[in-house]
Amino acid sequence: LRMLRVLSSRGVARLGAAPRVVALRRMSDALAVPTPKSEQKSEVSEQVMDPVEKSAVSRFTGAPVEQMEKRTLKIYQQAPTVVGGVQNTLSWKVQWEDSYTQRWTNPLMGWTSTNDPLSNTHMTMDFMTKEDAIKFAQSNGWTFIVQETSHVNRQLAASGPIKYADNFRWKGGAKAAKKYRPFPDLYIPPPPPAPPKDK
Repeated sequence: LRMLRVLSSRGVARLGAAPRVVALRRMSDALAVPTPKSEQKSEVSEQVMDPVEKSAVSRFTGAPVEQMEKRTLKIYQQAPTVVGGVQNTLSWKVQWEDSYTQRWTNPLMGWTSTNDPLSNTHMTMDFMTKEDAIKFAQSNGWTFIVQETSHVNRQLAASGPIKYADNFRWKGGAKAAKKYRPFPDLYIPPPPPAPPKDK
């Protein structure tokens, strides 16, 4: 009862100081940990790390050295879809997509199959910023390329938003329209039929 009174008077009981949970990123993590804003930097040049020894990284992560020398990692942002929003396109992804990535259509179900497990890394690895993805690739000794994407389509921005009725508009132009019979105006009633001629 005394403990309940203490809880009701103070509101929160401090029975022990809970240790602060600090998110750490390991080189073998499959999920990305967001970088605090206080630690983020604006320029990519400041994020460049010193070259690491690939043999040391191989012993630490278990990845073969041949993978670091022959494979190329692509850092990109997912392109927005026509009917979807931009919520899933803000993060940066990494994916191995080179000559070693082999995919084929499975004849059983029609799904895409591959013998390269690294090619599916983009499904599980997300980074809040491009700099985080670059630092992750550099810390693992991987060769990478950054694919810049533009979320603003200049043509659509100049013409305005697309309407659903635009799917049914004539796209052949004025010259092409003259080759075809003009469409009748349904708002004008047709003329009355001519009277029959006397025989």
